[in-house]
Amino acid sequence: MANSTSDVATKVRDMMQEGAQDGLRYLEQGTYSFTLANGARLTVYASPFTPDYGGWAFQYKDGKHDFEIPRGVDIAMTHGPPRGILDYARNAQHAGCNTLFQAIHSAKPKVHCFGHIHEAWGCKLASWKDLDFSAARATSSAGGVIPVPTSENSIDAANSRLSTLKGLANMCRPLEGPFGINSLGKLVGQQSIHVDLTEGDSRLEPGRQTLFVNASICDTSYQTCQRPFLVDVYLDKDEGQEELRYESTDNAIIRSP
Repeated sequence: MANSTSDVATKVRDMMQEGAQDGLRYLEQGTYSFTLANGARLTVYASPFTPDYGGWAFQYKDGKHDFEIPRGVDIAMTHGPPRGILDYARNAQHAGCNTLFQAIHSAKPKVHCFGHIHEAWGCKLASWKDLDFSAARATSSAGGVIPVPTSENSIDAANSRLSTLKGLANMCRPLEGPFGINSLGKLVGQQSIHVDLTEGDSRLEPGRQTLFVNASICDTSYQTCQRPFLVDVYLDKDEGQEELRYESTDNAIIRSP
């Protein structure tokens, strides 16, 4: 009998190769750098891994996965959310990963995009507190609690802004947050939610702020009724590197050309 897992993997690889012929590039876990048409450089960290729950793929036990997100990356793109950020599930529990939050806190990308928790669709422009957790760990007394960054102790709530679904079932309840969206009713006819991080009060401060985006386009019934996000953000100018650079990780299988 043929190995069904192997058969599925072969079909997936075939789909990836077919998509590449049409300009569709699948990013396995790793860090990538693109040169855009306007001369800007876009760096992306991608990972499909998510905490163990159910029978889905790319799962790990909480705290057992290394997210090697480099500092200075423009976008971190993961399957699921970090703990405490747009991860509030229907069971009134936070479903995000602590390890992922710690990696994001260390890297502080301009944007962290994820999905998985459909009912937590939304975005949050978070301002980071100026805290040195490495120093705190070094000075922690023997046997004491070693502090680690969390959404509660690392984010300056007073200077952060949130736009999210208000409630889980009523799709007409208002949004709360910064970007001029007052109710979901105003989204009718819009193709996307535009977030401009280049001007005014919403201009992003690299290294001091991160835009978190739960971009789940499906609701909890898997209906595609939640709008995607369109984000404007400043990027650095490319200095002549290759169109795409791939940095190998232990979990990567197929390298992009």
